[in-house]
Amino acid sequence: MKAKLAMLMAVFMALSVFFVAADVCDGDLCVTEVEVDGDDVSDGDLIVLDRGQDIEVDLNLRADSDVDDVQIQVLMTGYEHGVLEDSSKTFSMREDRVYSKDFVLSIPSDLDVDEDNEGVYKLRVIVGDADSSTIVFDFDLVFEADRHEVEVKDILLDPSEVVSGRGVIAAVRVKNNGAKDEDDGVKVTVSIPALGIEASEFIDELDSEESTTSEDLYLRVPKCAEAGTYVVRAEAEFNDGRDSVVEETSVKVVADETCNVANEGDDEEDSRMIITVPKAQEVNAGGEGSPYNIMVTNVGSSSKQVRVSVSGVEAWGSASMEGGSVVVVGPRQTETVYLTVSANEDTSAGTQVFVVDVQSGDESESIALTANIVASEKEESPLQDWTRIKKGLEIGLVVLVVLLVILGLIVGFNKLKGNDDDEEVSGQTYY
Repeated sequence: MKAKLAMLMAVFMALSVFFVAADVCDGDLCVTEVEVDGDDVSDGDLIVLDRGQDIEVDLNLRADSDVDDVQIQVLMTGYEHGVLEDSSKTFSMREDRVYSKDFVLSIPSDLDVDEDNEGVYKLRVIVGDADSSTIVFDFDLVFEADRHEVEVKDILLDPSEVVSGRGVIAAVRVKNNGAKDEDDGVKVTVSIPALGIEASEFIDELDSEESTTSEDLYLRVPKCAEAGTYVVRAEAEFNDGRDSVVEETSVKVVADETCNVANEGDDEEDSRMIITVPKAQEVNAGGEGSPYNIMVTNVGSSSKQVRVSVSGVEAWGSASMEGGSVVVVGPRQTETVYLTVSANEDTSAGTQVFVVDVQSGDESESIALTANIVASEKEESPLQDWTRIKKGLEIGLVVLVVLLVILGLIVGFNKLKGNDDDEEVSGQTYY
């Protein structure tokens, strides 16, 4: 029993020595723990990180007596565009109290990730006080790149201030920070969600460490859109659509003055409709029918229910409306009623007039339209077909008889000529 107790005491003392040894002190100032991204690290350790990410550095400190004017600096060296750093404000520490301080460094995405870059980048933590006590930790940093990582570098808008109803041209600058080429391409989409508009463009291929700018993307701001500043969203989809990254900027929309004029006259124009329809069409008797598409424009500020009816067609044909005869037309919108007029097969060629009535509430309008009827070609009866065939056969027979007579005459003349030649030969004298 005593042996076990002695062993436990020895282990406890060893651990106590270890934890005491883990403290790094200078004077009355001690650093008890350093963590990088949640992992405990010691001076001189090699730390592997992902570039393009924020790293957190956490310190725990203790003072063996009161210490004033303590300040901490956390910095990364080796970056070609400057030193990255974060620091604390000056603070005081009381004896035997533990203090925690947190720091964040935003790591750029354009750091080198070559295998031989070990030692190029260093993380340094400096803790000092007014009595010139200084504790320094140095760590070597190595950065790795994800296999697929695309960054939206910039969103270019022309113009940055646009009048409603007009267009804005956008272009997106992207860079492939990943270790692999994006052989399947990158899809770039620019949108203004609040206005419900977007446009997309494909970049066919983007090699590792390569930057490129998309083709121009055209976005038309809806007419009479409310003036204000709108968020412009640029999204790049990569890794065969499995990953995406989003950046945002803004565009200012200025009101169109003509919209203000229209709004002022809304009360007077609420009852107005503009109807557009072809006045005349050619209709084939017995055919499929001809379209008389009726376009109804509501110039008012409130929606209208419009009903369309047709009269004057029953005597010679029929009328049908695809999708129904009732439509709802929104303010400053246009809807179409698809009317088809057909003529009966026995309708004579000529002009037929019919009337289209368009009604919305107490407002109605009657429009006279014309159908130019084209008579159908009647099919011939079987008897007429046989008469034609019989006549053709008779003509063919006459031609055949004439040919036979001519052939007989030719044969007869040839025989006659042959007999004359034989008589001349038989009358010759041989010696």
